[in-house]
Amino acid sequence: IDMLIKLDGSGLSHSSYGMYTYRLWLKDSSSPLRYLTNDNDDYLNSTKVLNKIKSSVSSISTYRNSVIKRNGVAVVLNLTSYDWNFDLVPAYGASDGQGGTAFFLIPDGKGNWIATDPRKDQDAITSANKAQNGYLIPLMRLIKYWNTRYYHCPTLPSYYLETLLINGLRYHYPALSSVKVTVPIAFDALATGLLQSCPDPKGLGPNLDASLGWDDRSKVSSKAIDMAKYARWALEYEQKDDHKEAYKWWGFIFPDFPAYG
Repeated sequence: IDMLIKLDGSGLSHSSYGMYTYRLWLKDSSSPLRYLTNDNDDYLNSTKVLNKIKSSVSSISTYRNSVIKRNGVAVVLNLTSYDWNFDLVPAYGASDGQGGTAFFLIPDGKGNWIATDPRKDQDAITSANKAQNGYLIPLMRLIKYWNTRYYHCPTLPSYYLETLLINGLRYHYPALSSVKVTVPIAFDALATGLLQSCPDPKGLGPNLDASLGWDDRSKVSSKAIDMAKYARWALEYEQKDDHKEAYKWWGFIFPDFPAYG
């Protein structure tokens, strides 16, 4: 999530609708959100909210285009002034009964809502990154890059991948000392974590491994083992000053890695 767009919660009430799904009920008929409910009841439709945001962002002066993510949880905004995209996620803050927010409800891709709490995610990654000398976040970015560019195995959901790496490396000893030399360790952690259950670290949703079947997780785990092996060979060749061979093995991991020379 790049940006939560917090909805005006006045006149809204939430209720559980299944094990991990919620519904938002519009109690105030004068609310501006009344036009975004289901056609046949007063429940706020998250898909309609996303479509409203999508149509509204077109007025931004540097707007290029926007689409709704395939999983239906965010509007992806592309601006002419930036080379990267922004995920815009509408959110309702569920009260904790003490004037604060217990958690947030965001679209589930089916018109209803699911619970999340980016604050807990931020705390977890910040503390883990600090414990690993600041190298965990750039390492995660590199492995996420591999995840989106390596086409010989299924692509992991980004949040699932992040959680696997945090779980596998937060207590690594000795603490990380660079990004490059830790690449094989990261792939080792990924290979192992994929074959185990992965509970939602916020305790608000189903296990993250439920988003991918066993066969797909096994395929990625097997490839991660290969990637760890290739990375170790690349590092060994670098130590021998055989940079041509090192470049070759890095290229097997990262398809866009530059050619030697």
